[in-house]
Amino acid sequence: MKVIGYLSLGYPSLERSLEMADAYFEAGCDAIEIGIPSPDPKYEKETIRAWMQQAYARESNYEVYFEAVKALKGRHPEKEVYTMVYQEVMDMVTPERYGRFCLEAGVDCIISANLTPESVDTFDAMGVSMCSFGSLILDPQRLEACKRPGGLIYCQANFLPGQTPVPGYETLKKVIAYKRSIGITRPIYCGGGIKTPEDAKRVKEAGADGFFVGTAIISLADRLDELKRVIGEYCEAVAD
Repeated sequence: MKVIGYLSLGYPSLERSLEMADAYFEAGCDAIEIGIPSPDPKYEKETIRAWMQQAYARESNYEVYFEAVKALKGRHPEKEVYTMVYQEVMDMVTPERYGRFCLEAGVDCIISANLTPESVDTFDAMGVSMCSFGSLILDPQRLEACKRPGGLIYCQANFLPGQTPVPGYETLKKVIAYKRSIGITRPIYCGGGIKTPEDAKRVKEAGADGFFVGTAIISLADRLDELKRVIGEYCEAVAD
């Protein structure tokens, strides 16, 4: 099972975020999801939104971030690197430039919740891998998108307040089993609300191929030894 650490590039500083990325990999993470700063990441929860805005206020030149990701991948070529990015960034740098960056840096997948059809078409034409979003409430449109070839599938680890499960599919395990039964073969990684190693173990037992952990470890940015120890606990919880 893949252990994927999330970090917000540039928070608490660009240098420290890159040190954290190295620590993530050294501690056992198989992949990192890197949040690319944005001046208005309105789809993010308050904490991550603040991190991204602080980073962007300090450094708004995306070429600096592109080079940082490229260097990180160069240090860890055997590991996977995903970038979490919003259309607002494409509007500033263009999808073509972002796609070239992904190909040059060896980015394994783009994760985004609001790309325009034009950006998606550009990335498809360039051969840049993108994620799809798998719904816990089994939204038919999203399920069809997950059947197409592509990168990873991101699935919520927990139902959100106000979400009503489809009768008979009230658990993550049942939802994942259903997705496999209709021909979805892409890896399913779960995120959101994974705060302890026990949460990660539950996701593994549900049949997921990996999980994201972020805020539970980013708080340890100033204590890298402790950060590595905690990541090790997550890795141990899902070890075969």
